[in-house]
Amino acid sequence: MKKILYIASFLLVLLSLNSCVHFLPMTLNSADDNDPYFAINNEVNTDYLEKFTATDIFTDDIRNTWGTEKDACREFVVVDSVKKAGASSLLMTWDKSKKGCDWIGVGWAWNNWQVVDMSSIIDTWAVRFWIRTKQGTLPKVPLILSFIDDANKTTEYVSVSEKFYKGSGIDETWKEVIIPLSYFRFIPKGVNVASVSQLIVTFEGTGSVYFDEFQLINMSSKTDASGSKKESAFTATEVFNETAQNIWGIEKNTCRDFSLVTDVKKSGNSSLFLSWNTAKSGCAIISTGFAWNNWQVVNMTEVIDSYALRFWIRTKEGSLPTIPLYISLQDDGSISSKSIGITNAYYKGESIDTNWKEVIIPLSHFRCKEEGLNLFEISQLIMTFEGTSAVYVDDISFIPYQSKK
Repeated sequence: MKKILYIASFLLVLLSLNSCVHFLPMTLNSADDNDPYFAINNEVNTDYLEKFTATDIFTDDIRNTWGTEKDACREFVVVDSVKKAGASSLLMTWDKSKKGCDWIGVGWAWNNWQVVDMSSIIDTWAVRFWIRTKQGTLPKVPLILSFIDDANKTTEYVSVSEKFYKGSGIDETWKEVIIPLSYFRFIPKGVNVASVSQLIVTFEGTGSVYFDEFQLINMSSKTDASGSKKESAFTATEVFNETAQNIWGIEKNTCRDFSLVTDVKKSGNSSLFLSWNTAKSGCAIISTGFAWNNWQVVNMTEVIDSYALRFWIRTKEGSLPTIPLYISLQDDGSISSKSIGITNAYYKGESIDTNWKEVIIPLSHFRCKEEGLNLFEISQLIMTFEGTSAVYVDDISFIPYQSKK
């Protein structure tokens, strides 16, 4: 019987081919299924090649999502009775305490299920949304955000803490939340920034909130409440000049003699004298830090590719081709940049001696982007010392810099 069926099937195929019958591809249901395992379309949309325009994640209706269906754990409804802007907002209600509700999340494949090239915006753009409670207050915004690429590699998970909005907690008044994309650490996490597929929102605890104007925004063109453009001019340029304020590690002990001196200086009234010896017992790690913006973080997104660190240095005696002093930048999350040594790649001549010499290090050489620093919140400049040496340093600052080609 099986043999007869096989022969009959074979004859049917031959008959179809000989009679010019062709089998055509059949369109299957895809994105509308809200399937979290849906294969993202890798075809590049030419609309986004020249300018990043895939900015709207949610404004008035739910599209290109999974996880928004109503069940025992959640209910997400578009409503027009309450909204921040436009025609509607999204009322999100959830309860993780219920049985089987250990994880509640939503995925937004906001570019019509096509991947998004975010390589040009990850350092200067942000995720922005507006949120308010349905009733009462919440001590914090109980959401966690992350991005994934088309290979399912995930960025840093970013909790919506108070650093991303004004005031403490949320209530029945709309509150704006802004999370710079640099917090997600795309590159250090191995995410393909040219092929980002979804933004994932994970829900914590229990809540009922209205959610609106979920978008990607350009931080450099952000406007304030009056509609005026906020200036992002970099003004915190002086790291050290005259005083030892906002510096830690300036002290004298067995390992070091770091002090402010007035008898030797490049300009002004004083310089820093730095003498160290890591060979002594207990002196393996010697460092000092400059929190130069009065211990406040500094937004360096606009200058990381166009500025340099400049300072003047000389030895106490003799000459050295390299100074065993290494400089790095650090963000507010204690993530450090590449450490740069003082070599003749950054000064003129073959060595540093008792004459003052200018050192210029382009900020791009610190590889802050590649190391995953949050450029919106650079907190310190760190000097780390090795071996034994003694130098004077003066006039440490950031200056505009154009690389020589």
